[in-house]
Amino acid sequence: MIKRSAAVSALLAAATCAALLPLANPASAGPWDGVRSWETATVKRVVDGDTLIVNDEVTGAESRIRLLGINSPEITTSAHAGQCGGAQARKIMKSLVPVGTRVRLAAVDQASKGKSARPQRVVLAWNPATGEFDQDLAWAMAERGLGVWFTVAKEAAMSSLYREAIAGAQARGVGIWNPNLCRQALQPDAVLSLRIGRTPVGGGVADEWVSVRNTGASTVDISGWMLRDSGLQGWYVFPGGSILTPGDYRVVHSGKGTPGKPDGHDVYAGTTA
Repeated sequence: MIKRSAAVSALLAAATCAALLPLANPASAGPWDGVRSWETATVKRVVDGDTLIVNDEVTGAESRIRLLGINSPEITTSAHAGQCGGAQARKIMKSLVPVGTRVRLAAVDQASKGKSARPQRVVLAWNPATGEFDQDLAWAMAERGLGVWFTVAKEAAMSSLYREAIAGAQARGVGIWNPNLCRQALQPDAVLSLRIGRTPVGGGVADEWVSVRNTGASTVDISGWMLRDSGLQGWYVFPGGSILTPGDYRVVHSGKGTPGKPDGHDVYAGTTA
């Protein structure tokens, strides 16, 4: 599971607030030299914070476009419950690209597709002020703290643009990085740090780990806290009695094992593939 999330930052989903910032960083800031596919379309519907339905301006074909670079919190659907920040992310995306907005779709590989065969694209919105497609939607969402990093190998040069914006949002405590986004933080004095142990490319996903350490001055109860990657589902939920005194830590291994071994800090998520 951690292998699957090697391109994203692991995070503790305890609770997460929105701050409106400038629209976006100019698209010219990115490495566009590798782009081989440029398409122009019109927004028909905003699905959520990282997915749009558009109509191609040339063919009229309708496509469900998945933004490269970020994964926004999920919204509530008939299939699953939403995540904290999902409704906020969709609201902001709707404000950035109202129905009818022209967008430019960019990719290194035109065949780039993700889940449910959705084309994966960097999406640049038309900017009336400049007369250019220079409003990078993933950057706009990232700097507002409304997404974690998401990439695929063949489009990595493009999506690497957004890591700095996400790090800045984390530092400012905005969007999903604000512990009061959906409710008042229960432990506002909690200060935790994460480290990720990754296996080399081609290694087994069962051999990776994430350590969670209390670097603050107060004891923190992480019972029920969720360790997750950029996906919808939580990867590991800490059991009752998971108390971290200052300096204490847990090492969550992706594979199977006996909790408390080789020492009392080790727990296991049980991933086998």
